Amino acid sequence: MEAQQPNVGGLEHNKENWPPDAQMNHNTSPAMHPPLHAPPDHSFDKQNLPGVSLNPRAGQAFRPQLGPAQVQKAHGQAQFHVGPEVYTGPPSADQQLYQNQNPYQVQAQQYPPHHPPVQSYQGMNQYPADPFQRPMMYQTANQSMHLPSVPSIDPRLLINEQANIVISAAEFEDMRCTMNELRDFKNAQVNFHGTNDETHTALAQAIDEAQQLRAALNARVAHEDGKADRKPRNNALVAAAHSVMIDLLDVVMVKNENGEMVEDRKKLPSPLSDGVPSSVAADGTRRYNPRWSCGITKHRENMAYRDACVALIRSREEAKGDSEIDPSVLRDHKALTKAVDKYFGTLRNRYKQEYDEEARKKAEETAQKNKIRGRKKQMAKIAREGAQLFRKAYGLDKTEGVDELIQTDWMPSEHSDCGNMSPDSFERHRFNKIGGNAGWEERDLLWRSSKLVKLYCRVVELYHDEQADIARRTGKRQKTVKQTPTFECLPVNANNDTPKIRENTGAMPYEWCVSKHWAKTLPPDKQGLELEENPDWPIFELAILDDNLSAKSRAYLAKYKD
Repeated sequence: MEAQQPNVGGLEHNKENWPPDAQMNHNTSPAMHPPLHAPPDHSFDKQNLPGVSLNPRAGQAFRPQLGPAQVQKAHGQAQFHVGPEVYTGPPSADQQLYQNQNPYQVQAQQYPPHHPPVQSYQGMNQYPADPFQRPMMYQTANQSMHLPSVPSIDPRLLINEQANIVISAAEFEDMRCTMNELRDFKNAQVNFHGTNDETHTALAQAIDEAQQLRAALNARVAHEDGKADRKPRNNALVAAAHSVMIDLLDVVMVKNENGEMVEDRKKLPSPLSDGVPSSVAADGTRRYNPRWSCGITKHRENMAYRDACVALIRSREEAKGDSEIDPSVLRDHKALTKAVDKYFGTLRNRYKQEYDEEARKKAEETAQKNKIRGRKKQMAKIAREGAQLFRKAYGLDKTEGVDELIQTDWMPSEHSDCGNMSPDSFERHRFNKIGGNAGWEERDLLWRSSKLVKLYCRVVELYHDEQADIARRTGKRQKTVKQTPTFECLPVNANNDTPKIRENTGAMPYEWCVSKHWAKTLPPDKQGLELEENPDWPIFELAILDDNLSAKSRAYLAKYKD
């Protein structure tokens, strides 16, 4: 009678419980696995999921450094202790040793005799690995995923692959904001248990969700102003350049309230006529009157002013002994010159605004546009943070696409000017709304549909509710932003312009976002907007109940029609 071969212990390794392809392929060629002492094969390491780094805990080859070992019988398997950890798993080809054991240090014991015999070949064992076994020697996680018996692969390896995608997305998101649901999703998968089929289904769904999230993150960063690409500003050098350049300018004398002539350091000196000598400070330092009408390199007076500023910056900072500017920067003539050139452009604009009425008005308009744009960005930032709470509240599967619907240009604008109203009418309207004269008028975008506005109201309310909850729990306000009172505009000041194209895609808004009622009111020359077709996103089918909105939001929504 043939000697009965020991079976791999434990219910997980009972042959009757194997998946069909595992029963068919368990006796495949030994070439499927390299021998114990063969060089590592990394040919498949990067074939799965390009651009995703492999988790080193799951992907690196495992070669334990064994000390004195002790083999025990437990639940039909052999175990051996190495330090604080316990390693278990199928035996090697001789049915005596584990794949990760040292034959000269471990004396293996036989498995219980009541298990049915199994077939094997003279090589690495092909049985499905125990879920708690470490990866086999010279075998990466990606190589494991290429085995014929895919459903029998260790679920931990698949979960690690899935976690890598989530981790990669989370690292990318750290550039702009926090995605708490990514970490929650990863933590949930660490405790995942189920059949092999369920593992693969969950993995496929997780990969799809992570890729969608990453695409949304890319789109979100694409329409930012490129702040991440800017070099860090040397504030100490900038401050030194500003101080020196003002000190070397000629002094402008003005009359004060008492009729006395005093220095006015806020006004810039006008250029001197030809033949008029420059003024000199009490310590003998020459003062300069640059030609503001041309660039710093276009006139000899400007070039002399530039050289004097660079020399004085270097001498002042070196004399301090404790300068905040790095000595290597002070020795860098190009860095000092660049700082002087940049501030000279600012001084030129200041001079134009002081003496040129048209330039002053243009500068004021630019500053006002920048303020309005900054307020829109702040509103979009709050909406994006609220969108993450929205996804948690309504579910990831039902809120796909919400990130794409939050665009800075789609936010209402806040203005302090009277717009199309007379100044007196505007002041009366503002006082009636907020009881004062310090507030901004919120001018609506009439093209927005009520569904889009309702979504914005909901995510903003979730954000403020979260901040209020944090304040109650911690006793202090979080993310404090100076709140200026706002009030609704009258129809005469409402924004009836057509929507702008999206910065990240160059396309018009989706059909779902635009009010059909508004589109019908457009003049004939603006009819037929080429809106983008709605993607197949669940967010378009999600119903937000009016009961979930505040009374203020419901009143705000009343004027919007689809």
